[in-house]
Amino acid sequence: MFEIKINRDRKSSFIAQHYNFSTERDAPAENKYFEGVIKKEDFESITSTLNYIDFTNLNSQYSVMYTDAPSATLKITYDNGKVKHIEDYGKKGTYGLIALYEMFNNLRFNQDWKPTKEPEGIRINNF
Repeated sequence: MFEIKINRDRKSSFIAQHYNFSTERDAPAENKYFEGVIKKEDFESITSTLNYIDFTNLNSQYSVMYTDAPSATLKITYDNGKVKHIEDYGKKGTYGLIALYEMFNNLRFNQDWKPTKEPEGIRINNF
């Protein structure tokens, strides 16, 4: 479980909640905060993918028909403050979304994250 926020200037925050550094089932909550600047090529790949999949016309909700599946929540702010929310229980909404989720998963490990204190306006969702 993690949250990544990316601004248009590529400044970003990464909040590691659970299972980012350990895959142990009973691993303790991580609650670690990081900040950094997303590499230009990764940022361009994400924005290109968002534009290619025409995110504004995607459904706001996707769901698989089984239980105990992971979920993803995307909040995309674009075009002078318009917001697109996508909730995806199962993370299988579209092929484009699956590719996007993989990009975000990889960002946890392929960026130069610096530990920081808890960012303002962001709270970790504790169990």
